Amino acid sequence: MSRLRRDAYEQIFQKDLFMQMFLSNICLRLSCHDCKFKNLERPSDITIGDSWGIANYMPDMDDNKGTSVVLVHSDKGRELFELCQSEMLFREAEVDKILPPTADSRKSVTMHPRRRYFFKMLDAGCSVPEADRILKPNFLKRCVRKVKIIIKKIKE
Repeated sequence: MSRLRRDAYEQIFQKDLFMQMFLSNICLRLSCHDCKFKNLERPSDITIGDSWGIANYMPDMDDNKGTSVVLVHSDKGRELFELCQSEMLFREAEVDKILPPTADSRKSVTMHPRRRYFFKMLDAGCSVPEADRILKPNFLKRCVRKVKIIIKKIKE
């Protein structure tokens, strides 16, 4: 198991401007919104990704350090996976449970509605932090979001 290098970049999400922009889909390449590889039939031998929601499906596999999902697509991929099996803890899973049809790895991401404006601001000379302000929801949107959370909690 490798250790984190001392010079590795570490930042909490709330202070990591790039991560916020990346996860909001505002700074992605145009090809990400029409990706030919965002499905289960891929030309690769193996696909490796994050298993978000593992705690809901296999709680015993959730160690709070991150659980990966591995999809084997070919005989060569199966051979490679079998070579590594002794070095990992793994379990087989139903694809639709471990990667629901709504998972980002199964469909292209939606373009951020203000992506074009974001890049226009950058092209006009705005700094990334200045351009990032368009990601911040206004007061009304924050209120609506909080009301939705409260309603959801009441329904549970």
